[in-house]
Amino acid sequence: MVTRKKITILLQWSGRIRWTAENARSVPQRAGVYVLVTQHSDGKYYRDYVGQTDDLHERFLGHLSPFEPNLCVKRKLRDEVSYFRYALVTSKDDRLDAEQTLYDRYRPTCNEERPPGSGRGYEVELDER
Repeated sequence: MVTRKKITILLQWSGRIRWTAENARSVPQRAGVYVLVTQHSDGKYYRDYVGQTDDLHERFLGHLSPFEPNLCVKRKLRDEVSYFRYALVTSKDDRLDAEQTLYDRYRPTCNEERPPGSGRGYEVELDER
């Protein structure tokens, strides 16, 4: 059996930012991973979408655009009280691996497919704070 190298990626999550155009100024123009969080009828908060980007601010606004291609995300942002949470991650490979690991952990309903990850072949552990 081949033992894969294990890495830990620290994700220090921001607080919940209500997903409205007025709140875009609260989102930095920095690289990171992010989640779309909604409060469901059971009162609990769920991660409905995970993503990664070179520019969190731009991506925040892009999801609000009328041209948002993901219909599930578009519906959540239109019809439900939705929040944006982000963690700054500078390394592209770490962002890709964190996004894939978040997808595997939470199985968000609006992600249309499993993110590809970096392809580095590491066993990824997330330290979420």
